[in-house]
Amino acid sequence: MQGFEPDFDWDEATNVQKVLAHNVTPTEAEDATLDPAAVPTRATSTPTEQRYGIIGMTNAGRILVVVFAYRDGSVRVVTAYDASERAKRQYRRRRN
Repeated sequence: MQGFEPDFDWDEATNVQKVLAHNVTPTEAEDATLDPAAVPTRATSTPTEQRYGIIGMTNAGRILVVVFAYRDGSVRVVTAYDASERAKRQYRRRRN
């Protein structure tokens, strides 16, 4: 992404382990989040936190779903995983 790039908040004990459990690296999650062609998707919020979802592509071309929240001025990735075939079609359709 050109221009503004947010700070990402990573915690080895929580969100790093959560994305790694889905075979996604923190760098890949950041890439997909910063994809200028990312497509909004549903995310379940909690009573205390608004969460957002996007379908985005990594620099290597992997299409991921990333769920994140804004915390103290940073982007906190809650989870990230490979997009389903349906989500991949949605991303490609909106991107073109």
